[in-house]
Amino acid sequence: MMDLSKGPPTREELHKNPSLLLHKRHELEGQEIQAFDGLVGAVIEGGDYIVTSPNMRRIYHPPLGGDRSLYLRSNLRYGDDDPLMWPQNFLPTSAHLPLIPYPPRDPNDPMRVLWTFPTEADFVREGSLLDGLGRVSGYYIACLRVPCRSLITRAAADEHKSDEYIQTLAAMITSFLDRLSYLPTSLRMTQLLVRETQRMALELTACLDLAEIYKPRLLHNAPAESNTKPAEDHRCIHHEHPDL
Repeated sequence: MMDLSKGPPTREELHKNPSLLLHKRHELEGQEIQAFDGLVGAVIEGGDYIVTSPNMRRIYHPPLGGDRSLYLRSNLRYGDDDPLMWPQNFLPTSAHLPLIPYPPRDPNDPMRVLWTFPTEADFVREGSLLDGLGRVSGYYIACLRVPCRSLITRAAADEHKSDEYIQTLAAMITSFLDRLSYLPTSLRMTQLLVRETQRMALELTACLDLAEIYKPRLLHNAPAESNTKPAEDHRCIHHEHPDL
């Protein structure tokens, strides 16, 4: 064990031995975790950063560099910079992004279709094979409509009518579902339309949860309700703001 009476460890020492951060662990055993405490932590980038969380059980590497090329990958997502794929840095103008959920663990959960990428098997061709046009299967679109209709119903509540972004997402989801249902197109365009519908539905989920669950807690210091989702069910964020 390093003698910390001579001062805090250097970045090199922390990178070599991250357990140095636990030197006060025994003093805090049995006490409730507070906002500025770390339930978990990680030393990254050679000791340049210490990442902690009071409500997660794992640390995701922040998007600090590496792949900075922003373009659609083969799965029609944006890689490291896509908030649907990886925790991003906090932006006050997009405060809902940390609440984008992870895929449900239950394979029968109706929300799971919001992460399912349609393949050739989900595509029904129309006319000759040379045309290459078709639509997503009736079963797939029916499954996709289930969570989307639930979200649109939530968005129609009086408390959300003044939220322009929520109303825009709800209207666009309806338009995209109709487009997928009635207008034939290529398989790749169908996949892109599905991906955009999924993105809007997941963002709408996050916006509604922020307005209905988390903002009341922040504004009124209300305790967590039984319907509050665990932190590990969300994408979460990386931030340096002490008031978050």
